[in-house]
Amino acid sequence: MDEVDRDSRSSKTLARVAVWAANATDPDPTALHHTRVWTTLLDDWQQKTLQIQACECDLASLLVKTPCVLLLSHLAASAALFELPLGWHSGAAAPMKPTDVGRNPTSSAPAEAGR
Repeated sequence: MDEVDRDSRSSKTLARVAVWAANATDPDPTALHHTRVWTTLLDDWQQKTLQIQACECDLASLLVKTPCVLLLSHLAASAALFELPLGWHSGAAAPMKPTDVGRNPTSSAPAEAGR
């Protein structure tokens, strides 16, 4: 009896699907155009992403060869070697201002010219 029940339910479901499909609207006539535009834009985006990544790699390879970055990498390696925190140099004195030229950094008096 179970098999008969299942067959009748299946046929009812198939009948409902057939009625639904018969009442469905026609497909959008511009669907193919939209799909083509979308895939073209997707391909363009993927190509540009690859170009940007290649450019970033080229720039990074040039950047790591600059003296400043090389110096910083050596400082970071030294800090790691001596187990210093990376901000160990943050307590250094502030850079001199143009108005401080000729002054002793520990006092506000001008430095002597003969020394």
